[in-house]
Amino acid sequence: MPISILTNSAHGKIVSNKIHKSSIFEHIIHKCMMKKASESYNHVKDFIKKSDKILDVGLGSGTFSSYLKNKNYKMFSVDVVNMSLYKDIQPTIYNGKKLPYKDDEFDIALLISVLHHCGKNKQNLEVLKETMRVSKRVIIIEDSFRNELERKVVSAMDQFANWEFWKHPYLTNNQWFKFINRNHWHTVFAKQYSQLAFGVFYTHYCMYVLEKHNSKNSN
Repeated sequence: MPISILTNSAHGKIVSNKIHKSSIFEHIIHKCMMKKASESYNHVKDFIKKSDKILDVGLGSGTFSSYLKNKNYKMFSVDVVNMSLYKDIQPTIYNGKKLPYKDDEFDIALLISVLHHCGKNKQNLEVLKETMRVSKRVIIIEDSFRNELERKVVSAMDQFANWEFWKHPYLTNNQWFKFINRNHWHTVFAKQYSQLAFGVFYTHYCMYVLEKHNSKNSN
C-alpha cells in the first residue's frame, strides 16, 4: 500500500512521545517513518546544532520534524497543506510562493525530498530561492539519478510511494551544481548516495548544504 495512503489514514492521530496510545496500525506507520527519519538524520546531523532555529520546509507527514524535536532540536515547519501525523507538530500553511518569514529568520532550513514535488523546474527552484532567503543555511536532500535507467527506477519508486503518477522534475548532480553556481551560493558540503527506503524503495539522492556567501553560520 502506498505510503501516502498509509499516512493519510493516520493523519493527526499520533502524538510525539505518546505513540503507545495509538493503534497498532498507527504504531507500525510511525515505526517505519521513524526509521526513514533516522537515516536522513545520519546524513544531516553534522550540519545542525541543538541551539539552531530550524525550519522544515514541506513538512509532509511531520516524521522528520518529530524525530528532531524528540532529540531537543528547535523545530518550526511550513507546508502548503497539513498532512502531519502528529498532533503536536502542525505546519504554518502558506501559498507555496512567499514564505511568511523575514530574511535569515532561521539558522537552518531543511528541504528533504521536497523540491521535485513542487512542480516544474522553475517552480521548484523558486521554492529553493525563497528558502535560501529566510535561512542562513539550507540542507537539501533530493531524489536524483545518474543515468536513464536509474531515472526510471527512481521515478517508478517515487510515484508508487507517493501515489503521484506524473513526471517529477528530478535533476542530476551536475544540473544542481549549475543552478547553485548561477545563484552564487556557497556549497559547504555535497555528496551522492543510494539507499533502500523502508527496505523496499530504491532511490539515489543528492545532498547539498548551502549558504549565502556572506553567511557567518558555521559548525
